[in-house]
Amino acid sequence: MILKSQTLVILILLPCVLRVAAQDSTVATVPMVFQGPMPVVEVMINGKGPFHFTIDTGAQMKAVVDPAIINQLKIQPSGKVRGGDPSGRNARDFDTVLLDSLSLGKVDFRNVDVVSVEPRLGPNAPRVDGVLGFGLFSEYSLTLDYPGKQLRLSRSEVPAANSADILTFENPHVVPVIEISIGNSKTKAHIDSGNMVGGFILPTELVENLRLASRPITVGMARTVTNEVEIREARLDDTIKFGSFEFKQPTITFPSIAGEVNIGLKVLRDFTITFDQTNKRVKFERQLPKTSSPSGYDIFGKTTNIQRARAEDKERMIGMVMVESDQKEAKLDKANLIVTSNTRIFEMRGEKRVQATFDDLKIGTTVAARFVEGPTIMIYPLRVAALEILIIHSEEPMMSLTQPFR
Repeated sequence: MILKSQTLVILILLPCVLRVAAQDSTVATVPMVFQGPMPVVEVMINGKGPFHFTIDTGAQMKAVVDPAIINQLKIQPSGKVRGGDPSGRNARDFDTVLLDSLSLGKVDFRNVDVVSVEPRLGPNAPRVDGVLGFGLFSEYSLTLDYPGKQLRLSRSEVPAANSADILTFENPHVVPVIEISIGNSKTKAHIDSGNMVGGFILPTELVENLRLASRPITVGMARTVTNEVEIREARLDDTIKFGSFEFKQPTITFPSIAGEVNIGLKVLRDFTITFDQTNKRVKFERQLPKTSSPSGYDIFGKTTNIQRARAEDKERMIGMVMVESDQKEAKLDKANLIVTSNTRIFEMRGEKRVQATFDDLKIGTTVAARFVEGPTIMIYPLRVAALEILIIHSEEPMMSLTQPFR
């Protein structure tokens, strides 16, 4: 799945043959730069570039390249492919293009068939030139080191599965699929690094049979190549687990357009993940922030500026709060939070969360915040609507921060 903020693009390629031959080369280590929540790497095409691509393990194609780049490089289409989103409705024809080379660090992929389509990641999203799909890396072990902000390719194998941090995966449709448990039930889940809408994305039919700890709320709209859907979130009154990793009462997002359970970037970004497609094994290494900042939040830091809304803006917002993080490994160093009447504000008092208000926010206070999965104003610093804000006092114990909001 290719997704950014409120907008996603998913391509299902109908039967076609895509051929990629990877040259022998040394191990590649490529910096991964975060543009907002989206990780981006530099790619060379036919020796030209660099171009900015994001990585999508939920994409079935080898790669997607923006038609503007194809025109810039004066490459002619080589064929057609029919595709759309996983709903199967309104399929369309897209041009395919044969690239002489696609280079990632020191690794060159030769004779790569790619799909020429604009990677529409959202009207306010950072511009990217393309998407690298999971199938491109079939001859390498692919490591997505989100905490270390690196992509690595190697010839080494992932050790045998141990049902803890190393799991087996299936990939009948190129996308890696592992077994997870939701409460006492087991199901299959796609590992989908291109899904930025949530951490665990579930089909509505499954959500209707689960116990929820909070009422579902609408958090935005998602647009595929051919359709538009309303995105909702709720807290699960149960535990999701894969391998030895447990997520107690996590936020779940629905619906899943593909009708499958997805593990999205909001969960994956806390891990270093290595895929060995030859042996169908995946290794997870969770690297929690050294400062023990709470999990499941988009930013953790101190408030450096607080502004109440002007009279003419009060119908749409209460005010704005600047949050700055001093964590070197943080995905965002700062964000301007838009606080509305829908923003839930809580304060830690001992081991308990209590309801708070905008007036309880003070400059210099440590807070954790989750963003609304809707339109994002992609300027620096990021300006985004806040779904939840938790006010933390430095003397309060951090152990309780992993508990969900009630």
